[in-house]
Amino acid sequence: MGLDREADCESRSSHSTNKPRRRSRRPRSRTASGSWSSSIILGLCSLCICVDVQRNIGSDAALGPCTKSMIEAVNTECEGQLSKRRVFFFNSSCNASSPASVKLPAPEVLPCQCETGYGIADDTLKCERCGPGKYGPGGKVLDSSTWGMWNRCPSGLYLKEDSTEMSTFCESGNLSVVTNIYEGSACQPWRPGPPDGKSSPTTGPVVVPSTCRKSDQSYIGSHSYLLSGVQPRNTRVLSVLHTVVEIVRVPASIDFTYFVDATPCFDTTSGHCDGLSFYIDNDETMTTQSQQLTWQKMSFSILEAGFHSLRWQMRISDVDDSKATSASNQAALRSIVLVGVEGNSSCAPCPSGTYSPTSNSSSCTMCPEFHYQDSSGKAECKPCPNDTYSLKGGSQCYPKRRCTENDLIKNLADISTCYHDVVNNKYVRNETISWLHHYGYSQPLCDKTALSPEQTRNRLVRCQCQPGQQFINLKTQRPFCQNCPKAWYSQDGVSCQSCHRGRVTTGELTITSWSTLPDGFTSSCFSCEGQQWLPNGDSLRTGYSTTSYDLQLVWDGITIVREGGGYLEFECSVDCSLDRGAGAQSGRALPLDPAAPGGVSFSSHCHLEFWLDDKAGVHEPIACAPPELRNGTIVRHLIGLPAGEYRFIWFYHQLDVHFAQSIGMEARLHKLRLVGLNSTLGGASSCLTCPAGTRQNDDQTECLTCPPGTFSEKGQDTCTPCPPGKIATGNMSSSCEDCPAGTYSQTHTHCGPCWPGTFAPGGTDQCETCSEGTFADKWGMPRCTQCGKGTTNARNFTTCDNKHCRVAPSFNMTAMLSVNGTHNASAANYTYDFSPLGEAGGGMLLANKNGSDGICFYMNLCTVEHDNSHCVDNNGQPINSMVCAEQCCSPSSHSSSSSSSSTNCTATAGKSYGYIIGWQFHTVENITISVTNGDLCNDNIRKRSADIHLSCTLKTGSNTSVPQFDEASSDECHAVFHWQTQYACPVCTENCFLESNGTCQANGMREETRRNVQQCWGNPSLKAFSRKVKCITIYVVIGAVVAFCLFVFVAFYMVRSQHMRTQADRIIHSRRMQDKLALMSEGDIDDDLIDTDYENGEGSDRNEDIETDDEMIE
Repeated sequence: MGLDREADCESRSSHSTNKPRRRSRRPRSRTASGSWSSSIILGLCSLCICVDVQRNIGSDAALGPCTKSMIEAVNTECEGQLSKRRVFFFNSSCNASSPASVKLPAPEVLPCQCETGYGIADDTLKCERCGPGKYGPGGKVLDSSTWGMWNRCPSGLYLKEDSTEMSTFCESGNLSVVTNIYEGSACQPWRPGPPDGKSSPTTGPVVVPSTCRKSDQSYIGSHSYLLSGVQPRNTRVLSVLHTVVEIVRVPASIDFTYFVDATPCFDTTSGHCDGLSFYIDNDETMTTQSQQLTWQKMSFSILEAGFHSLRWQMRISDVDDSKATSASNQAALRSIVLVGVEGNSSCAPCPSGTYSPTSNSSSCTMCPEFHYQDSSGKAECKPCPNDTYSLKGGSQCYPKRRCTENDLIKNLADISTCYHDVVNNKYVRNETISWLHHYGYSQPLCDKTALSPEQTRNRLVRCQCQPGQQFINLKTQRPFCQNCPKAWYSQDGVSCQSCHRGRVTTGELTITSWSTLPDGFTSSCFSCEGQQWLPNGDSLRTGYSTTSYDLQLVWDGITIVREGGGYLEFECSVDCSLDRGAGAQSGRALPLDPAAPGGVSFSSHCHLEFWLDDKAGVHEPIACAPPELRNGTIVRHLIGLPAGEYRFIWFYHQLDVHFAQSIGMEARLHKLRLVGLNSTLGGASSCLTCPAGTRQNDDQTECLTCPPGTFSEKGQDTCTPCPPGKIATGNMSSSCEDCPAGTYSQTHTHCGPCWPGTFAPGGTDQCETCSEGTFADKWGMPRCTQCGKGTTNARNFTTCDNKHCRVAPSFNMTAMLSVNGTHNASAANYTYDFSPLGEAGGGMLLANKNGSDGICFYMNLCTVEHDNSHCVDNNGQPINSMVCAEQCCSPSSHSSSSSSSSTNCTATAGKSYGYIIGWQFHTVENITISVTNGDLCNDNIRKRSADIHLSCTLKTGSNTSVPQFDEASSDECHAVFHWQTQYACPVCTENCFLESNGTCQANGMREETRRNVQQCWGNPSLKAFSRKVKCITIYVVIGAVVAFCLFVFVAFYMVRSQHMRTQADRIIHSRRMQDKLALMSEGDIDDDLIDTDYENGEGSDRNEDIETDDEMIE
């Protein structure tokens, strides 16, 4: 009886102290002393219960016997590291001392954990072999069967009805301030990834309620892995997955499988690279991983019992987009196994898509291709029906798409195998057609019957070499390809042709057909084994794969030697089309790129990039195609290359996150052309037309730059010197330019300015001298400036001569005038002197202006060599001008003072109204002085000018009066002034006066007068007067006249007499000669006799006779 009661006490104490309860999440130390404390407490509780039972022992007899159905068991916590106790008790009051009562079983020792391949059986609670369809990982498993148990709460996602809680949240990049930015932010925390079966995918941020009531909790469903979420670039966030586990036995471990696709780290020294990292107790156990595109298993040991923090974090930095690649910035976790923790260590069913054919399995095997398993806990996979397929590890089958020619791969036989086809009279070689299998698969994932046998049959194709080569077939050896020599080219790869003049060839390599990887090319794969770029006849392709991988093609050892550099031309395509059949079969909506047409993957999941390495560093990548052309469209790229060494890299990236929808993604390289290699290599596929500004060299291998002074048009073989007046200042000129106006050229390379006194309209080889009435006072004048009216050019046409404003007007400058109604006159009869209106070295005169616009006008005519500090330019330098204007401080400063010193204006940038003076005489006393060639007006066409209308008045005297501004006649470009001054009057001369003499009076006096008929100034020796002078008598006048007449008569007679005598001598001489000639003709008298007679005086009588005759003649 005592033993029964003791057992009953033990049962009751066990019942009271070992009821199942939720353990607090507060970390506590699990040590040996802790286990002793638990035993003491258990004993005390048992004692209390036994006292209570014995107190009521008298009433036990009234109870019925204890039956087997009343026995219940409870498990204690694990004791030590390997086991725990299982004790039994009666769950209701009974008479344990009754002979009919059953005995309680003795306490049992049960395992806490099982080895791999084993699990705790539900009935025996012992470690037993896991049967087919199940596996024993040796610890607690968190996998796709667990992710679906997550519920939504504002603070993150938590596992429900399990002792291990996991939370997810976002933190700002600044770790010194930990902020939960999950709700309402762009950051996406961890969440279940693509679902199995027909569940809806989790795309976009998880929507959570504002509170986390039990009624708000909802299950997400079964998912295959945890995804960190897509994080935007240029943000600094950490997407964190966190949990705390209690290790109850050591050594313990944690295993997990992950993949990550993040921007590669450009600066490893910063310690903050993008990617996934793992921490145990805040120690970084797995350093940041940026690129792991296939599932990778990691295992880490935990050597101490107790509570430990586990943290997975996906870091996204605010990196420069110019350096960022098209990574998706995502990470995923699958199948976390915790060994050494307290929890259910039973055999786990194999997830869908996997199986376990034998017992004692520690893991499940993925279903092979064309097999699937849509249920969990299965020992085998089911074959897919005809016309369907599944991927490895598939949980369902998809309808096969129709095969296209893209599912075939073409293999060209080597050129040496070419032979002559007699029927078609051409050389041919074999092209082998085979099916393109996805990497790791034994047959294509498409319906082969969609292609006809003719499309899949091997064929014969014409033997062609690469462009730039010619096909050589010699009887003594096998066919081969040979580069075309320099100045020759080949487009068809069969024969070479010569280039025309003005065209050249350079060292070149062109590839349009691919039978093998050319020399210098290497292919390598990351996150995959054995996959390579595949030669495909007219292209080089990546092939198909159902996994994530990076495939790289490198072309190394490239040297551009051409002086002007070269270029790389290549054509590529990338097909990122998703398998619509797989999505339609599963009932899922496909995640599409918003910037791309329907059915195209995100650019971060599928892209081909080109990287240029010039030995100094790798340049930024160039995308093969924009999103809208990632459907297989061929895109051409042209990249300039200066002389130097290079390495070219084509990098294809594929990320399989769309669950069997990436089976049709691939990239291709179609054509390569590299220009700028050593010209001795030849191999030109075309002749390059020499661009404008160049010419071909002698052997047509290079286009030479035209030197300065010459030019060439496109395709010329020589450089032509520039015509006269045209220049080419630099190298590679395609045309010559006219010398600007004001310059000339005789050298073809530069233009020189015309010297003062000359001008050039532009495009000439010499300067012209200014014409009369014009001048050029500066270097480089495009035209000569007209002199002012009434002035002429001087000093070799470099200036105009205004005679220092001393003017004697010509008749063409004036009009005939009537002065005082007494006689006609014009200004041409007078002389003017305007020089007092200007003063060399003096100040400028402020004009009187009554306007309210605050503009002051200053003038100093006849010269620009004066003090012009009142009108200055933007640099504060005085403006050389005869008339100028500036902004005054206020209208009140527009005084009529003769000097601007009387104003208080602050000088601003002034405007010149001209420095060329001229004049026009309207009347003798009204003259207009014109000042021209000022600053440009606001229309930037006309130049400012001024007219000063002078009126003659002697009232002002020698004091200079003030010119008056005529606002009504003026505008922004032309100013008009009126000025009354004595200097508008002519200088006094005799023409300004009229003299008259009066009649003699009886007193012998008469009056002489000189009166002023024209206002004039100066010359004080000339002035008007009136005076009386003596008269001359009449008799004196008459005598003088008679004497003068007698003198004239005598003089006339004497002149006439002399003239008559001269005429008589001439007649006598003529007669003598006639007589002599008559005697000589008769022959009677000698010449000597005649001469003697004359000499002896006998001829004197004849003279007398002649004189008598003369008198008679008279």
